[in-house]
Amino acid sequence: MTRKRIYTAIPKYLIFAHDHILQFVLANDGAPLTPYSGPFWLLDTVDREAIRESNELYIEAADEIWVFGVDKPDLFEGWEVNNLSVTDGVVEEIKTAKEQDIPVKLHHVEVDSQLIMTRGYLDDQEELSISNRSAEPNLY
Repeated sequence: MTRKRIYTAIPKYLIFAHDHILQFVLANDGAPLTPYSGPFWLLDTVDREAIRESNELYIEAADEIWVFGVDKPDLFEGWEVNNLSVTDGVVEEIKTAKEQDIPVKLHHVEVDSQLIMTRGYLDDQEELSISNRSAEPNLY
């Protein structure tokens, strides 16, 4: 069996589910490409743009990008992609993947149980719906 290289796009507020997400990818025949093996964003000690540029290299090496977010807009303010709550960093990762024709698959994480439910791929014909529910969202 050949595993697909899966870039995991995980909002910071889901870092508590990081290991569950990696287990999910492995259980679904993927090989996770994740830049976070330690504290998320290196405890905010590194410039975000440097990290985003680094993440682009992971995305370029990936066969697919799997996006993880939540369905509870009242729980987390900020960005939504096709009704999935994410952060602006994840939005940029999706845009990078779409520009490079890398398939994007959406997953909902149930916060209470850390259960992950697959929504499916963003279809090439499907309009990508990106919105921001707040004027100045607290994303990190």
